[in-house]
Amino acid sequence: MTPAEKLAALHSWEAHVKAISAVYEADRLACGALIESPRWEAVYGLLDAYTQTVAAMICPADAKPTDVAHWMEEWQMNRDSGRPMEAGLTGQPMREIRTLEDLLWIIEARP
Repeated sequence: MTPAEKLAALHSWEAHVKAISAVYEADRLACGALIESPRWEAVYGLLDAYTQTVAAMICPADAKPTDVAHWMEEWQMNRDSGRPMEAGLTGQPMREIRTLEDLLWIIEARP
């Protein structure tokens, strides 16, 4: 995949993550839905599988898809909490990973 195609895949993934989070929050506020409910465990299970699939699609040849999925999940959790993720290469200063372009950079560069 080209970098542009990888970035497009990440944008699609992010849109699904945001949509599911918004629907869950609305459900939680409207009727007290719990994330541990069978319905939401199934939805988030599908999201995890989708994350693994996108990770495998954009994974550099010399990396593991599970490591890429980990970067994606960390980025999403930090984004949701409002704290930027930080990453860097050995011997270089840490860098904030705020955008999907930044995320793709660390996935490609990997410390």
